[in-house]
Amino acid sequence: MFEQALLNAAAVEAAEIPLEKIRGHVLLESFTQDQIWPSTLMAEQIVARLNASEFRFYFKHNAHNTTHSNWSFEPCWTNILAFLKEYQGVA
Repeated sequence: MFEQALLNAAAVEAAEIPLEKIRGHVLLESFTQDQIWPSTLMAEQIVARLNASEFRFYFKHNAHNTTHSNWSFEPCWTNILAFLKEYQGVA
């Protein structure tokens, strides 16, 4: 359903959140075997938009070879905690 909806460029553009206006660092974690929605594809689209807009803050996308929202997947937690420590000042 999501992949079919993403083919409608006008609807996608109308629904886009203005990510380029974010005034801070961005971390994207996606799952390549996501059974709910195409999280990796959509995260890659976000990265492309940020690159095209010459986004001035740090951003990174990590795609994990696991299923939807597998937050117990240790590399995902490691990335999130490292990002919070490095870019958000969380100890």
